[in-house]
Amino acid sequence: MNENDALNTIGNAIKSHGHFVYTISGGSSPRFLYTIGLHEKLGVELLFGGGAYFSAQLAKNIVDCAAKYLMNNPSASSFNVENISGSFELKKAGESWSNNLPLGAIDYYKADKICLMQIIPPKQLMTIDVPNCDLPMNDTNNRVWSWFDRSYPSGLPKNCSAVTNLEALKGAAVTEAMRWEVDQWELFSGAGPDVKKEDTRVVPLSTLVLYDPTLDLVMKLKEGKGLWRNEDMMWNNWN
Repeated sequence: MNENDALNTIGNAIKSHGHFVYTISGGSSPRFLYTIGLHEKLGVELLFGGGAYFSAQLAKNIVDCAAKYLMNNPSASSFNVENISGSFELKKAGESWSNNLPLGAIDYYKADKICLMQIIPPKQLMTIDVPNCDLPMNDTNNRVWSWFDRSYPSGLPKNCSAVTNLEALKGAAVTEAMRWEVDQWELFSGAGPDVKKEDTRVVPLSTLVLYDPTLDLVMKLKEGKGLWRNEDMMWNNWN
């Protein structure tokens, strides 16, 4: 899609629905979504950074729900989503996020910058890829975002993914690591065979590696090789 077609698609969505939702995924940073279309009415756009607990479609539905609610309640600081327990928080994001993430909105409005309002999931649905947008992107507390606009280290493909489980994404230590393909790993907290299918997620490998620096060596695994560790957190080769 060329630039004119993209702008027309965005403009038509804004006319029909009041906003457009951009989803950015792949590469070495967590998925994020942002709106285009609220700026001229509310002076802000919405950002949903990370949120690996939610599927891509559900994440978009959450952003749509937030946009519709905020249009009717401009001063709202929280909102609810049907069939999801708990409230989502709305909080202004810092300049480093506003300057770097909503590039489509900046281009669409031909603006120098766009202010962002962050969507924050309920506490029980938080994952390690949800940033604290009160702090700069390069703050150590946002370390899983530190490869934004950077590729993986030399020798690794541009898009390295990891199948993982919710326990790991909520911060529990990864205890099993396996590299199956040149760009695909499995990293689980606990025994992989015990992980329920509904608890598995696919995220950029960097999300887990940057959160826990002791996982750095899993990037050096050869295809078909793996590691495991027990309570002492020392890595062992799979036999």
